[in-house]
Amino acid sequence: MVPKHVKLLSFTTVIVIYSTMLIGTYVSKIGAGLACPDWPLCPEITSFGILVEFLHRGVAMLSFILAVTTSLVLSKRGEEELKPARRMALAGLVAITVQVFFVGAQVIFSLLHPLLVTTHMGVALLVFGFYLGTALYLIRLK
Repeated sequence: MVPKHVKLLSFTTVIVIYSTMLIGTYVSKIGAGLACPDWPLCPEITSFGILVEFLHRGVAMLSFILAVTTSLVLSKRGEEELKPARRMALAGLVAITVQVFFVGAQVIFSLLHPLLVTTHMGVALLVFGFYLGTALYLIRLK
């Protein structure tokens, strides 16, 4: 039996990852992708663009923390029926680690190179898919 708090953690992770993607899309649309020219921090917040870009980075870090927590919680549970969820969460953890600490930084350092921006969205979709799969798998278990 999977405790409700594990299912809730998993769905919270999915919602925060999705929110990160929405905020990132908004950042891109308003042209604020380089509002914070450094990574991972921003200079003082003096404009709306900087605020939104920094919000994106903050929510992305929260996504990472939740992904790590979800993965750790599942890894500590030894039930055989959770094996697929553990695998999906681990794959998601690898993907989000690459996303947060490599791809996201390279997008900034490359001055928004189109191929890297596209890769950034592609990896985000993978991360979302892995954690959505994890959450959906857990919810079907009693």
